[in-house]
Amino acid sequence: MRKTAAAFLLLVLTASLSGLYAQVSSLEAFVPPENDNPGIVTVRFLIPPEYYQSPDPDFFGISINEDSPYVLGPTVYSDADEDGKYRGEVTVSANLLPGGKEGGPSKISAFYQLCRDDGVCLMPETEELLPDGETAALESLKRSPGAGSLTFYLLLALLGGLLLNVMPCVLPVLSIKALNLVKQSRDDGNSIRRHALVFGAGVAGSLLALGTAVVILKNAGEAVGWGFQFQNPYYLFSLILVLIVFALSLFDMWTLNVTAGSRVTGLVSRKGYLGSLAGGIFTVLLATPCTAPFLGTALGFAFSQSSLIILLIFLFIGIGLALPFTLLGFIPALIRRLPKPGPWMNTFKEAMGLLLIATAAWLTSVLITQLGPSKTLTLLLSLTATVALIWIWGRFGQKAKTRIVRRTTALTVAGLLILLAVTVPAGWKETESGESAVVKEGWVTFSPEAVEAARSEGRPVFIQFTADWCLTCKTNEATVFSRAYIDELFEQFDVARFYGDYTKGDKIIHQWIENFGKAGVPVYALYPPGKPTPVLLPELLTPAILENTLINQLSW
Repeated sequence: MRKTAAAFLLLVLTASLSGLYAQVSSLEAFVPPENDNPGIVTVRFLIPPEYYQSPDPDFFGISINEDSPYVLGPTVYSDADEDGKYRGEVTVSANLLPGGKEGGPSKISAFYQLCRDDGVCLMPETEELLPDGETAALESLKRSPGAGSLTFYLLLALLGGLLLNVMPCVLPVLSIKALNLVKQSRDDGNSIRRHALVFGAGVAGSLLALGTAVVILKNAGEAVGWGFQFQNPYYLFSLILVLIVFALSLFDMWTLNVTAGSRVTGLVSRKGYLGSLAGGIFTVLLATPCTAPFLGTALGFAFSQSSLIILLIFLFIGIGLALPFTLLGFIPALIRRLPKPGPWMNTFKEAMGLLLIATAAWLTSVLITQLGPSKTLTLLLSLTATVALIWIWGRFGQKAKTRIVRRTTALTVAGLLILLAVTVPAGWKETESGESAVVKEGWVTFSPEAVEAARSEGRPVFIQFTADWCLTCKTNEATVFSRAYIDELFEQFDVARFYGDYTKGDKIIHQWIENFGKAGVPVYALYPPGKPTPVLLPELLTPAILENTLINQLSW
């Protein structure tokens, strides 16, 4: 079975790589100018049968490197089809004129963006062609980030998942997982390895399930991206309840292994594999409002691809996220270096419980923003009722002497929790839009028309797409955009700043995020004056990164 699965994965990767490495362009002619006669450059594009190329000159054409002794004249395209799209074989030509740098080499860049009729577009690609008609060696191609192989994006997904482990979203549950490792440190090696594999399976399986949901919604025409479920108030409310229930277990208000039934009880108390699996699932639940370096690029590529590639990218994110603790289970020397079990564990466990409650409070504030302040009292009362029900469960359902009392209490509390989770969201009105995003002084609410107006005036434009549930966004706002000298830099260069709120979802913002090659927030884009394409900044910002970008791009 393992060999069959490995062979299938290898087959998928090989097929995907062969498609992505296919050369689309070739240099048909390169005639240098002579005396007063201009030369000519002709590039032939062979568009795959299932794709077309749009006529947008920003995403389809040819260019020459700055070190060349020549410059290109106006570009001429062969005829498009009746829909204005280019299909099959297309030629692009331009006159070659003197005027570049003396004696430099010439390299022609052919750039394109393939799209399918269902509206799905691949990332923009650039292929460098040598004047002698031979395509440059693959290692020397200076391709755009979207033009690499599937292996490149799988590596980004793996690294992005790995870096999610140090993001604030995942900290509470990973700290609890570390505590469990301390508890298991005296177990035999086989048991520790099995726990590690079960935890990894929980992470990878949960991300595959999330990827499957993305595929289903995407094929149904929905606008989805990384963290899209946090735009749904029902998901937020359910996650808040889970956080509170789990946090109360860390204060020993209730325990699972008495009321969960004999089979589950035996499983949890004897081996605890169910707890390791739940830890993996819970890690994914808390990881998705965060993004990490490399993750945005990998997901941006995935969301423009087929269903299979989306699932592969999500799987590799899961592998990266699970990797540290899974490997730890297979390295006994590291396990033995963990602190010895002792009274400190109770203090640490309760501190993690407080961290989970703080996370639930933060998500409650996001939910109130989505629903509006009139729902604040309802939400607070429902959370208080949840605490009361768990206290009843712990007080009477687990400490009672008779089995009938324990089971009756457990069933009653479970039923009331389900009723609470169903009835409270049912009272939310779809028409209530909640609070409008508070735009900081100096920023303007994002709209495509306002951005275009600012760019047409020759002003540099900076766009920030963010969301209340995105901890990475909030961290950047607190550590970078709140600094006075950053505001002064924006004002010094007369930058038009636009703030796009993605907390509750927005189809226009979602389309712009996709056009930037990203899958979710945060997104930071700087349009220098006169340049058609933006400079994209990393998801994790520092004041120095933003400062250097503004100075390098806007100083003349």
